[in-house]
Amino acid sequence: MTLWPTFDMTGNLSSVGKYYTMAFIVDKTGNGCTASWGTYYVLSDNFPDADIGGVRAAGGDVVVSFGGQANVELAQSCGSVAALEAQYDAVVARYKLKMIDFDVEGAAAADPASISRRNQAIAMLQAAHPGLQVTYTLPVMPDGLTQDGISLVSDAIAKGVNITNVNVMAMDYGGSDAQMGQDAINAGNATASQLAALYPSKSTAQICAMIGVTPMIGYNDVASEVFRLADAQLLLSYARQGGGGGFCQNSGFGTLAFWSIARDQACPAGQQGTTQNTCSGIAQTPFEFSGIFKQINQ
Repeated sequence: MTLWPTFDMTGNLSSVGKYYTMAFIVDKTGNGCTASWGTYYVLSDNFPDADIGGVRAAGGDVVVSFGGQANVELAQSCGSVAALEAQYDAVVARYKLKMIDFDVEGAAAADPASISRRNQAIAMLQAAHPGLQVTYTLPVMPDGLTQDGISLVSDAIAKGVNITNVNVMAMDYGGSDAQMGQDAINAGNATASQLAALYPSKSTAQICAMIGVTPMIGYNDVASEVFRLADAQLLLSYARQGGGGGFCQNSGFGTLAFWSIARDQACPAGQQGTTQNTCSGIAQTPFEFSGIFKQINQ
């Protein structure tokens, strides 16, 4: 959301699909307890209000994500569960949200105190907003969530959080990868197997419906990892109907997304084959990844 120039969410909705995840809400100063968009705008600044209204008027909707790789998530800086819940509640109320996401990575993923505080606050938040859907976006390898991710989900369950979706970041594995589409599928299936152990009463179909997969389109931060259009097609096919083996072979996955919409276009001359914030680095037409991924809703 704080990339400049700001992406035109309303004007491009027909190309993108029906839904955006807006990232990221973090603490304003890094050592306080004030919700902000990337430290730049607080809620009273009315920063994305027009975009949200325009998307909804056009028949779409938004999810707001807390956390991310940069800055300090509120659970790390707010001093109490009550203060943290109040900040989460302010965001939900301000934007009339039906779903929120918690992108927990980096140091935050290995911080038991903030994990416990966050999960307690989310449980309180859901009690105050019945029906509010909560998703967790977590680092993953092709063989599943890290132990930190498993511990986070386990703690959320223990704290009474009703989790709609565990969304895996199928990107930046750390080495050369020539099968990014298949490894995104592998990561989703491995995570489903892990969730099945945490939810023994849920059916395979219910578990698979909880799986979200979010690759980084084009050139990843690890430049030897490139998620291409063919990888998107492969992931879409599996997500929609399964097949080809794996835990969710008879169900597919519940959610697809990608990072990020501003990157869904070819780079200008001189930037092809590189990792950029505003283009994918590969040869493509504008919104070509969006045209593939939005078929999950068709």
